[in-house]
Amino acid sequence: MKRRRLGKRIDLLIKGIISRKHTEQQIHAGGDGKSRSILSLSLQDTKTLTPELIDVTCDQLKTSLLAGHDTTSTMLAYCFYELSHTPRVLDAVRDELNRLLGTEEDPEVVRSRLVSPDGPNLINRMSYISAVIKETLRLHPPAATARYSKPGACFTVRAPAGEDHCLDGVIIYNCETLIHRDRAVYGDTANDFVPERWLSDGSDSSRNAPMDKPDINSRTIPVSAWRPFERGPRSCIGQEFANIEARVIIAVVARRYDFTKVGLGELATDKEGRPVLQENGQYKTKSHLYNTRQVTSKPVDGMKPSACSEQGGMDTGWETARSNSASRGLLSGALPRNQQTYRE
Repeated sequence: MKRRRLGKRIDLLIKGIISRKHTEQQIHAGGDGKSRSILSLSLQDTKTLTPELIDVTCDQLKTSLLAGHDTTSTMLAYCFYELSHTPRVLDAVRDELNRLLGTEEDPEVVRSRLVSPDGPNLINRMSYISAVIKETLRLHPPAATARYSKPGACFTVRAPAGEDHCLDGVIIYNCETLIHRDRAVYGDTANDFVPERWLSDGSDSSRNAPMDKPDINSRTIPVSAWRPFERGPRSCIGQEFANIEARVIIAVVARRYDFTKVGLGELATDKEGRPVLQENGQYKTKSHLYNTRQVTSKPVDGMKPSACSEQGGMDTGWETARSNSASRGLLSGALPRNQQTYRE
C-alpha cells in the first residue's frame, strides 16, 4: 500500500512537469530548440497533450529516471570496487586516460576535453574502459528480465541432456549471473575480473594489461553469453546512453580517487599491513561481497567505501555519493596510492 501511495505521488509530480514543459514549448514554438532533454525531445512535435499521451510519457520518464539511474549507479559502485582490488586493471585504465586526455586529473579539465568537438571521438576510443564496464556487468549484472510464453506458442527449449521442454504458459526468467559465470564459456577465469577477455588482439589498451590465458578472447564468447541489457527487440533502450555515462564518470573519477572497501569485501593484509596480491592479479579479501534483491541487485551493505583523493585526503565532493543507493556508506581513511603490496 505504501509503494502504491508513493507511486501515485510520483505520477502526479511527473505529470505536472510534463504539462508545464508542453505549455512552455507551445509558447516558445519559434525558439531555437536547444533543449535536448528526454522530455523535450518526446514532446517537440506534440500539438495536443491528451491524457493517454501524458500517461505513456510519465511511464517512459519513470523508466529513464529510476531504472537508468539505479542500475548505472550499482554498476559504477561495483566497477570501482573491482578496480580497487585489481591493481593491474586500474593501472591500465589510468594509462588509457592519460594517453587520451593528458595527465591533468582536474575534473574541469577532463570535462572540457570531453565536451570539446573531439569529445565523442575520445569517448569512443576508450576501448579498455569499455572492456572494464562490460566485465563489471558480466560479474555483477544489476538487473534481469522475465518473458511470458503464451499458451499455444509452442515455445520449447532443449536441455543439456537433449530432451525438449515446452514452456507455453510459463514465465521464463533468465538468471544473468549464472549465464555470465558459465565455465563452459568463460573457462577457469569465469569468476575473475578479466576485462581483457573483451579486447581484440589489435587493441592498443590490451598492451597495458597483458594476460596470457588462451580462453579470454571475445571472439570465442557467444553473443548470447553476455546479456546484462538482455537481447532482441526488447533489450534495454538506454544501454548506449548508460555505457557513455559510465565512461565519462570513470574518466573523471578513476585517476582522482583511490577507493578501499570497508566491511564485506575488505582487503586482507599481511603482518605489515600491505594488501595481499593473489595469482589472478587481484588482492585477497577478508570476506565475500554479495548482492541483495531490491527490485534490482544491490550490494548487501550498500557498498561502503573509503575514498582518497590525489592529495591524500578525503574529498568533500563525495558528500553526494553518500545518499546514492549503491554507494552510500562510511567514507573515512584510504589506501595510499604508493602503498606496496604483498604477493601471495
